[in-house]
Amino acid sequence: MGFLSKIFGKEKKQDDIIKEIYESLFCDDFAIYKKMENIYPDIFSSNPDMGVLAKIATDNKIESRIRVLAYRKLTTLHIVPHNRDILGVIFEYHMPQGLDTLAVYADGSARYINYSGKLLFWEGVSPSYDVTNIFKEAEIIAAKIGPWKEKRLPPPPKGNIRLSFLVNGEIYFGQGPSDAMYNEPLLQNIIKHLTIFMNYLVDKAVEKN
Repeated sequence: MGFLSKIFGKEKKQDDIIKEIYESLFCDDFAIYKKMENIYPDIFSSNPDMGVLAKIATDNKIESRIRVLAYRKLTTLHIVPHNRDILGVIFEYHMPQGLDTLAVYADGSARYINYSGKLLFWEGVSPSYDVTNIFKEAEIIAAKIGPWKEKRLPPPPKGNIRLSFLVNGEIYFGQGPSDAMYNEPLLQNIIKHLTIFMNYLVDKAVEKN
């Protein structure tokens, strides 16, 4: 049994594990994070303490994905924050070989799902130079687009790139054919920094092996 099977349950197949990890990147499904209920009960409560939720959401010492969940809980209760915290950027590129997905969070953590099914988790470090630049560019982009109010779309079709931004408890995104996305002036810098950071993660993984 592999390490991931131990985390997600021995009955789960590798494809199911990868799908669940992919779904968890967007922090829009409380059920996936249910194991955190004992630590952050108000996020999962039907009668939460609004003050506690607000403190979790705005505390940059707390894991970014947990903060997104707290913001999302506040949003479901029709409490709209006045600030705009960009807590995650998710880069999906559906190549001919399959879907590559890189999720980078404001706390410096990252998840990379290669089209081959290989996984890379990056934890416990301060945001690097490239991560800082990713979020600087994300601020510029998020200011020009609005939140997606419908159910999250399935992964982008082949030949397409999607950039998703976890802003407070909402998802903002842009999507289009890869050539158009690479050539869009607003997106060129963030795609460059995401690509550099992805290559850095892959190189680090190779070094460890």
